[in-house]
Amino acid sequence: MKISCATKIIAKAVGILNEIAGWMLATCMLLITINVILRTVFGKPILGTYEWVGILTALCIGLGLAFCAYKDSHITIDFLADKLNSRFRKALDIVTGIFSSSFMAVVIFSIFKYASKLYASGEVSPTTRIPFYIFVFITGFGFVFLTLTLILKTLIVFGREDV
Repeated sequence: MKISCATKIIAKAVGILNEIAGWMLATCMLLITINVILRTVFGKPILGTYEWVGILTALCIGLGLAFCAYKDSHITIDFLADKLNSRFRKALDIVTGIFSSSFMAVVIFSIFKYASKLYASGEVSPTTRIPFYIFVFITGFGFVFLTLTLILKTLIVFGREDV
């Protein structure tokens, strides 16, 4: 598979994950707004709002990170790297990419291991009794695409003649 083909597949996948993350953020905002109105006007808040907001926020972040990395929308401190010549900058980008991808692979392993423990223990949220493992697995899935994005970007830098 060529890098351009992989780029298209990853771009499509992270775009879909980002769209889902956006809907989760909108749902979170709507839930909070409705809860405030119901609490203020009728004195009847939505049970489990705090839990759902936490879950939706975690999912939003977990699924949106890959898109952020794909679009290079994260904060970088490259004032030192900008002073290097293109060969050193390329080497630095490759080393950083390998380190980041490796670290994220460990993170993915830890997330899925934790999700498996939650599944085995049957742990649920206290108010609404929602099983946690489902959302941890989904967040891990988002981190898989973050890692694939980091690997792809590293391969692209590695294949370039100049940066």
